[in-house]
Amino acid sequence: MNNLVSIIFILVIFIIIYFSGRFLHKFEDTVEQEVYIDSPECSPAISSCRAVFDGGEISVHFLQKPSALTPFDVELLTKNFDAAEITATFVMNNMDMGINAFSLVHQSKDAWRVKAILPICSLARSDWVVELRVKYKNKILRTDYSFE
Repeated sequence: MNNLVSIIFILVIFIIIYFSGRFLHKFEDTVEQEVYIDSPECSPAISSCRAVFDGGEISVHFLQKPSALTPFDVELLTKNFDAAEITATFVMNNMDMGINAFSLVHQSKDAWRVKAILPICSLARSDWVVELRVKYKNKILRTDYSFE
């Protein structure tokens, strides 16, 4: 009887280890990795800026000229893929401007939009970078554009 209890106990331990390993492997597959998409130099404040990846395409432009403390619309269009979530973060190189991140709202099949607002820089700088992050499958596609 003692041997039977020991065998059952060892089998239960092996089953727990087996399913724990499968669970952890499944968890690793769902971890999002950020993939940087190289894009041509472009200013979304002047024209539509486009980035291409694996047959998909992202294009972004500002519907109004961005200016400190004045709301402006950011529109992003997707082509040949379905994004799950899109964010735009505005930063300045070598300058802490706080957190200026905005989640774009899904407007139609391929269009996303948000009304953003930029803070005033105490040094009167206006050299901004918009960092776009597009959640797609288990990846976060990222592309950056500079503008003034």
